[in-house]
Amino acid sequence: MATLAGVDDRLLPLNAFISLCTPDHLWPSPLAGVGYRISGLEVPVASGGGRVVVDAVAFREDANRLLAAEAKSGNNVDGDQARRYVSLDADETVRAASITLTATPDRSIQGVYVCFAESADRISMGLEGAAAQLPILAVSRDQIVHRGTAFSDANVQAEFDSPVETSGYPPRYITVDPESSAQELEDLVRAALVQEMSHSHPQVSVEVLAQHAIPYLSMYGAKARGRLVEMVDAAARRICESDPDSFVYGRRTERRPYSVVEFRRQPEEADRRGRTQMYQAVARAAGRRPRPRREIEGQEMLLFEEFIEELESTPELSEDDDGVDE
Repeated sequence: MATLAGVDDRLLPLNAFISLCTPDHLWPSPLAGVGYRISGLEVPVASGGGRVVVDAVAFREDANRLLAAEAKSGNNVDGDQARRYVSLDADETVRAASITLTATPDRSIQGVYVCFAESADRISMGLEGAAAQLPILAVSRDQIVHRGTAFSDANVQAEFDSPVETSGYPPRYITVDPESSAQELEDLVRAALVQEMSHSHPQVSVEVLAQHAIPYLSMYGAKARGRLVEMVDAAARRICESDPDSFVYGRRTERRPYSVVEFRRQPEEADRRGRTQMYQAVARAAGRRPRPRREIEGQEMLLFEEFIEELESTPELSEDDDGVDE
């Protein structure tokens, strides 16, 4: 795993590719500029050499062109996997990613490796050794450089004929995946619970909680999506067990095929000070007092930390107490 600016982030190459396809002005988006949008994440696709799980599928609707990205956080290339990216079938990928076609041109697809700039030489050597002719996008803090095979889409190639300048690392669209730790999931799930609590909802289903905690959930392939929902379910159960004054976990039943979290507190119904104290109690139940942490430029702090920071900034509250003036 590469270490950038003191942050271990194996998901950074994936976030870079997503950002290149997302016209949100947070980061350069040349792929979005020529019509590509993210259509699937962790999509299992059958290819000529077997099945490969594509990290991200981008689709250009006006020309029926697809890019299948392998986001590499390490230095090594799996030769069999690389050759499967070369032999991907466009129609099979369209089906696997549930893409709706609206244009008449024939479909085409090309694989692309997205990696850290410091790993680009090793990735290039690995692809050459596997006889896999694929383009590479090498990501660093200040630029994205195209290496290796040319892009088959002339519009894309023109965008990367020279390095694409960046002003930092990409936004963290994806912060967790099926390989993430339990603690990483718990942080997101607790943030989603606090958000639901702030809306005065009496309960929330785990499925809805998962969608709020993982905004790109619907784009994942079925297996990865199911795994993420299971992880959210387990995280919700642990949070309820650790903070029974705030949350109650309800298991699936014959009549209710999904688990739920019920709220025992309703902070929004309290006065201003009581509301703040209740939210701070939820923060303390997490085993820490969430403080704003310095994020990589272009990234946002977690909702839970941001929410508590806002509450703690109210003039009635001192830094260390529970809302009682001294």
